[in-house]
This record gives sequence, structure tokens and C-alpha cells, in this order.
Amino acid sequence: MASAAELQTRITELEERLAQFAGVSQTSFDGQDTSFDHAAATDELARLRRELSTATSTRQTSRFPIYDKGA
Repeated sequence: MASAAELQTRITELEERLAQFAGVSQTSFDGQDTSFDHAAATDELARLRRELSTATSTRQTSRFPIYDKGA
């Protein structure tokens, strides 16, 4: 699992890339075509944000064993 700082860096980079290519689905230059999959990038951004939320969460879960003496 990546650190919170690494995740934040990846989120920022992806947000900047999405903003840079907003509204563009395909480009062509000198006979080379490039397609942009905004849906996949948006899904990846959501996944990274969930992972960051988990990495920075201060909530901890404790588990305790339950013993039953069979009344």
C-alpha cells in the first residue's frame, strides 16, 4: 500500500491530467492517434481517493473474543 503522501501526489497528477484533457476524447498529430479514456481515469481517481481515505483514517477497530460457557 502506498503512503498517504504518494497517494496525494498521484491524485494531484491525475486531477491535473483530467483538467488538461477535459472535453478531449481523441487527438491526431502527424498520423498518430491518441485516445483518452475519461471514464477509466475518473474511476482510478475515485479508487485513489478511497485508498487515501483508508490510509489517513484514524478510526481503528478492536476485536474481542466472545466466550460462551453454555449456560
